Amino acid sequence: MFAISRNSGDANDPVRVLRTPLISGYYLLVGRDLNDERTLLNHNLKLVIIVITLILLLALVGSIILGRQTLRRIDAVNRTAQAIMAGDLSQRIASTRRNNEFDELGRTLNTMLERIEQLMTGMRQVTENIAHDLRSPLNRMRNRMEVTLLEPREPAEYQTVLEQNVADTDALIQTFNALLSIAQAEAGLQRDWAEQDLSALGEDLADLYSVLAEEQNKSFNSSVTTDCLIQGNRQLLAQALSNLLDNAVKYTPDGGRIELRVERIDGRATVTVADSGPGIPFDQRDKVTERFFRLDSARSSPGNGLGLSLVKAVAKQHGAQLILEDNQPGLRVTLRFRR
Repeated sequence: MFAISRNSGDANDPVRVLRTPLISGYYLLVGRDLNDERTLLNHNLKLVIIVITLILLLALVGSIILGRQTLRRIDAVNRTAQAIMAGDLSQRIASTRRNNEFDELGRTLNTMLERIEQLMTGMRQVTENIAHDLRSPLNRMRNRMEVTLLEPREPAEYQTVLEQNVADTDALIQTFNALLSIAQAEAGLQRDWAEQDLSALGEDLADLYSVLAEEQNKSFNSSVTTDCLIQGNRQLLAQALSNLLDNAVKYTPDGGRIELRVERIDGRATVTVADSGPGIPFDQRDKVTERFFRLDSARSSPGNGLGLSLVKAVAKQHGAQLILEDNQPGLRVTLRFRR
């Protein structure tokens, strides 16, 4: 038989009892009321429920705020896209100072939009320039034929008009061929891409243009080293170098000098065409590679303003640097191809 006395509390409250045997054969019983522990457990349980509820509420509020911010960014992108679709290519996606994923995406899209705007602007300019350059020769051809048909003429007069119209037609064909070559180069299509010997190409061009320069009382010097090999398209490379030499011959005065160098510098194949002509002002050197751009001093000479544009496109396709420098006097154009 055991007897346990309770100092306080309800008789039905649970207790924990520890029984310890004594030497005398008796047992010592010590009990503790568990009501305090149960109260503490209930308190902690309520506290956990409250904390979890607060966490869920905070998560819900945070999700709502984040969702609204995300929707605002998406709405801003959508508004920008709608404005661009309406024709305003100057629109850009606004960025914040947070430098998060949305800002990174916005910067990427803005870079893409800037490139698209540049291409569209260039396309509009080219379209306007083509329309202007086509209108003049077509009007000349029409006026000649109209005047010729007003009254009967001698066969020689008809022959002259036809020859003039053929010359204007050839100029138009040259313009379209140049535009086609530029488009092919800018598209980056690596057709007929193979190892090309710039040394052999330079020697062929030197033989051709040395005769042309001599006929016009201009000196032509060439220096071509061997083993200048690159990967590329021979036809486009020949067109680009021919354009440079054509310009050099065209703008070099009588008694002037023209120089062609093909060499390897720091392991890179390099082609240089230099002349003693009027040169190009420093502030105009970026513009002369634009399609149909012509210096005021060159407007009286034949040409369509596409020569250096083709050179730039071919250089870009072949991974080459196009450098325009002062030759004192004249212009020095250098193409440095990648290793």
